[in-house]
Order: sequence, then C-alpha cells, then structure tokens
Amino acid sequence: MPTFSAYEGSRHQGAPVSLFRILGAGDPAVGPYGFTNGETPITRSGLTYQPWPIKHTPITQSGTLDKNDITVSMGRGTPLDDIWLRYPPSQIVNLTIFEGHADLAPSRFTVAWMGRIAGATLRGDELDLSSQSISSALARPGLRRHYQIGCPFVLFGPHCKASKAAATVARSVSSSTSTRITLSSALPSPASRFIGGLAERNNPTDVDVVRSCNRAMTGCAQHSNILNFGGQPYIPQSNPLSDENQFY
Repeated sequence: MPTFSAYEGSRHQGAPVSLFRILGAGDPAVGPYGFTNGETPITRSGLTYQPWPIKHTPITQSGTLDKNDITVSMGRGTPLDDIWLRYPPSQIVNLTIFEGHADLAPSRFTVAWMGRIAGATLRGDELDLSSQSISSALARPGLRRHYQIGCPFVLFGPHCKASKAAATVARSVSSSTSTRITLSSALPSPASRFIGGLAERNNPTDVDVVRSCNRAMTGCAQHSNILNFGGQPYIPQSNPLSDENQFY
C-alpha cells in the first residue's frame, strides 16, 4: 500500500482528507467528536469521523508562535452549537487535525496541527472555532502563585482536595423561577456557610446544595480540610522597614 509521502508526491493519486478530533480534558469530558471533510466516514483509533462541511485557515510555519493559531469553520447542526454558544465549557477542549488521503489507511494519517479551542463565534450558518496552537500555549509564562493571606485554590479542585460530597445536602424544590429557587426545608445551621455555594439541579423537584468557602482558615476548617489550606495567614502586617505598609 502506498505511503503518505507517496500520495503527497503523486500528481494523480492524491485525494487529501483532513480529520478533526475535538476532545475535552474535564470530567465528564466534552466529546470526543470526530469530523472529516471527506465524503465517507473514516474510523481511526476507535473514533468515527463523520463527513461534515468543515475547513480551517492555512497552517503556517513562519517561525513565530503567534502565527500558528488557526480558525476552524464548520456548518451548524452539531452538538458543538449548544456546547459553545449556550454556555462555553470551563474545561480545556483540545483540537487535533490529522491529514491523509482518501485511499490511505487511517492509521497512517499524520498529525498536522494540535492545540485547544479558545472560543467560538457564530457567523451565518457557520460556527467559527478560534484555536490556539499548543506551541504558543507552552511558550506563554503561566500564572504565578501570589503571596496572599487567602487560599487561591479552586474549591474541590485538585489542589484543594476538599470533599464535595461531604459538603452537599439534598433538598426538594417547592417552587422556582428563572432567578430564584425555594426549598421545601431549611438548610443546616448556620446557613451562612452556603452563601456563594452551588445549587445543582438533579430533576425538576430535587436539588443538591453545596457549601461554599470564605478562602480563610475558618472556611477550610468547616470542610475538614485545613491541612490543604493554600494561603499564608501569618504574613507580617507591620513593615519592618517603615511605619507604613504598602500592601495592607
């Protein structure tokens, strides 16, 4: 069977086909979704890429990372319409583009571009996905952790490690509007622990209410998670070099 290089170098045998794999990095993850600009479905590594009107801007290699970003344009009518236009996902959604030929074995398709979807724009009957190259993402200096009194960790995240299940109470909904939910029974005392928390609806009559955290040691202790507190509560508030503290 001819190789990818043989098809690329041929004047008559080549029939370029691109595969677009979209997969989130969260739990539960977005996707995976597979699309191809070919005429027939193509299965690669267990994922079937469905034919769909889809294209991308030219992939350039100019030597500067800011030129590696691309835009993927695709017809509306896929699950991505609801995912990106209704409420963009909080998780990172990766995009991988494979290139090959119609008669080439799918396992021989090569990766032409890899990165993440940064945003979406609706343009007529097309959905434009602005995508950043993984090269430019790696070259960007990441956020530095600040020296601060309060805890910077995301509640229930991988660094916080607090138990979300232990902070959740189930309640029935007696009534609800677009901006308000009325529970059939009161929350555990003190109810102030739930200010700024979450209300996750399971069905029209049941809701899970999750406690919040005030980012202080007292809030961390309420979650029995003081060993993972990420702040520096004992920062000296008196400046030894002058009578005025420029930070507090």
